[in-house]
Amino acid sequence: MIYHNETMYLANDSLGTSFSYGNPAHVLGDASHSVRKILPISDNCCAENAAQFGYDNGQIGPPYRIFKMTKDKFAEITPAAQLTELRTIPPNARGDNSDDKAIASVMDKLEISFMAGDYSYAVEVMYGPIVEKMGGKENVLAAATNITAQGKQKQIIVLSWKAKKPYQYVRAKTRIYAIIPYESVMTVSGKKLRQQSYQLGIKTADSQWQFANGDNLSPDFYHEFFADFPKDIELPTVERSYE
Repeated sequence: MIYHNETMYLANDSLGTSFSYGNPAHVLGDASHSVRKILPISDNCCAENAAQFGYDNGQIGPPYRIFKMTKDKFAEITPAAQLTELRTIPPNARGDNSDDKAIASVMDKLEISFMAGDYSYAVEVMYGPIVEKMGGKENVLAAATNITAQGKQKQIIVLSWKAKKPYQYVRAKTRIYAIIPYESVMTVSGKKLRQQSYQLGIKTADSQWQFANGDNLSPDFYHEFFADFPKDIELPTVERSYE
């Protein structure tokens, strides 16, 4: 914040934390909401920062937007190059650092388990309502065991499985979603198969991150399990090709 020649310049990016809204149960430093500050400039005049707009659009953190406010007018003076950088950030595309770390930890474990031909960990972190739809955890684990056995019969060997950053975060009415692209390479009866797909992360107020494989997420699945997922968000294309 700079005051010069009776003009105030603001470059602000405020986040709500446990200190800012009096909830000691909230994890310190985690974003909860935007803080909107009213800053007086002169008599009969005030200025309001744009933190709410930045947070709603997933633009928390640098690069910042800069505004010039006088008692007569309000204007944005963010440099053109910085505005271009801002526009490349998709709406709702930023989670906080703890989300990135939690998801990365799960993706690393999935990579290890898939490379070993073991699908049981994928069941452990699968979205609960989908597990119930499939008959419960024991049934899904049994199915995973069968998939492993069938993979051996068909000579399926996973050569690589790697999730890609950055993750795209989508804030809906009742959940936060994360779109995590991944690429896998395997051999099937000696032929190399490359697949591009994604994991969908799901987090609610009272749950940790859970996941669903994008291979299996048809429009009907989204309608049944993720009805609040925004219709204007473009999902990664699932592609498979033999090399």
